Amino acid sequence: MAILVFVIKNMLPQIIPIGQTYTNAQIIDWEITKRYGRYQIDRYDLVIAYLDDQGNDHLVKKRVDYQIYDKYKNDYGIPIHYANNNPANVFIHFQSFKELFSILTLFESIFILFIPYSYVHLYKRFRSTS
Repeated sequence: MAILVFVIKNMLPQIIPIGQTYTNAQIIDWEITKRYGRYQIDRYDLVIAYLDDQGNDHLVKKRVDYQIYDKYKNDYGIPIHYANNNPANVFIHFQSFKELFSILTLFESIFILFIPYSYVHLYKRFRSTS
């Protein structure tokens, strides 16, 4: 349960941006890491640069899914928001529900959602044997 609370705590600011600043960042570089094996899921990273409210430059490498990468691969700018108390914690500003839904379909998200299901299944099995 602690893992699930930690993940929800980290995903909530991305979905509900309270206490965050919106800005446009410049895309400096694109990086694709090809993976091989059974599932062959490639990793897509964007290196972005932006100025915070204080005028400080930030250079951040942000992992994105294929849909976000494909949308911005030919652009040089991307809308972002960051936490006011931690400008290096960057989130891509979603423009549509499809982009928001894409984060939930990542393999890691599906794996994390499997954790509570497995706990419930094990609990039911434990109660039925007791």
